[in-house]
Amino acid sequence: YFGYPGAMKDSAGSAATAALHIIARSAQLGPAQGPPLQVSAGVATGWVVVGDAHAGTAARETLAIGGTVNMAARLLATADPGSVAVGDD
Repeated sequence: YFGYPGAMKDSAGSAATAALHIIARSAQLGPAQGPPLQVSAGVATGWVVVGDAHAGTAARETLAIGGTVNMAARLLATADPGSVAVGDD
């Protein structure tokens, strides 16, 4: 999550840049045979609730919830393979 645990300048730009790098790298990781990997991303900005999602076990996971996360998922669903869909907020 960009901006967690510490705030950062231009977290949206950093997220979009990271998504583009992931898409470019995934094109190099495709299988030798068969269809290539198809990767896309959705980037949304706004407030989220972030915290640890574990019940005292050794396994730890950080979870983000909220409308912004849902918007990013909806943007991802609209993105063509090899592209990044970015929200306008």
